[in-house]
Amino acid sequence: MERRQVEVNDIRLDTTITGPGSPTVVLCDSAGGDGEQWEHVVPLLGGYTVLTYARPGLGNSDPLPAEDAAVARPARWAAEQLRDLLRATGVPGPFVVAGCSVGGLIADAFATEPFST
Repeated sequence: MERRQVEVNDIRLDTTITGPGSPTVVLCDSAGGDGEQWEHVVPLLGGYTVLTYARPGLGNSDPLPAEDAAVARPARWAAEQLRDLLRATGVPGPFVVAGCSVGGLIADAFATEPFST
């Protein structure tokens, strides 16, 4: 398991990557959660690479700058941030993106746009 801070658009996101297999499974957390909410799910995905992360302001990730934090962000904004995170980590695709609560909306928004690293 590799846990690190990955810089995405001047914000460090707390990211954990486990496993060597393909596809890469990306787990998007709930509204107030962070990547640690998946700690009981990740071991069940042992044959795959699994990436979990905390969005800005959650867990050990940096907060958004004050002027940006008060602005409501659509799921597609968070999906684009996830694309940037995947590029920054260099984790190989293909990707299976899943989530719960707000994470499900992010996963859905991610799936609506073509993506390549």
